[in-house]
Amino acid sequence: VPNFHYSELNALGELIKSSLSSVQESLEREQRFLGYASHELRTPIAVFKGSLDLLQRKSDRSEDDVKAFARMRRTVEDMEGLIETLLLLARGEEVERIHEIRCLNELIPGYVEQLAPMAAERGLDLSIDEQAQLWVKAPSRVIQIILTNLLRNAINYTQQGSVIVRIRKNTISVIDTGIGMSPEELQHAFEPFYRGERSRASSMGHGLGLSIVRRLVHQFDWPIHVQSNVGKGTEVTIEFFEG
Repeated sequence: VPNFHYSELNALGELIKSSLSSVQESLEREQRFLGYASHELRTPIAVFKGSLDLLQRKSDRSEDDVKAFARMRRTVEDMEGLIETLLLLARGEEVERIHEIRCLNELIPGYVEQLAPMAAERGLDLSIDEQAQLWVKAPSRVIQIILTNLLRNAINYTQQGSVIVRIRKNTISVIDTGIGMSPEELQHAFEPFYRGERSRASSMGHGLGLSIVRRLVHQFDWPIHVQSNVGKGTEVTIEFFEG
């Protein structure tokens, strides 16, 4: 066992103190940056939405213009949701466990309705298959982020057919008839910004949906499972043990 002199112990103490101070300063800088980024990212989105409001008020628009504006609005709202989600995850807000129990059967129809225009634009049948009542302890914002990302991901990668949200006693599954994933693609599916070659050719997604979902479900210790077959579709299932 080495024999430390008091001077060495003092030096070690000062080093630890300095390191802790540096960590604190780094955290404070990060918080300031997130606040600044939040403002800077939200401002152009708000300006764009306001401009769309003005453009859509005119009643003499052609049918093609109306459809184009609708696509633009859905795109900007999609980007707005992505920005809010990334900032939420970076700050670690609203992801703490809570005691309030949520009935997912009551929440999910709203999320499905929100993305129904996106599915309709691609000619997809978007539906809910309720096989049981499911109650979960979690902030509704977390459930919203998880479900909307899974649904958006399924719609983006489905060319024809359907997307189904299946509610069972302890699980929720999002099932699509999309392009599916190979075993190799499945290994990388949860990596941020990863998109397989077929995915890049068939979708405008960001490659963040599943990585965001995985981060949140892991914080709540909810197992997530993915089954997929190329050309047949994908099924993502989340297990809930609380409620």
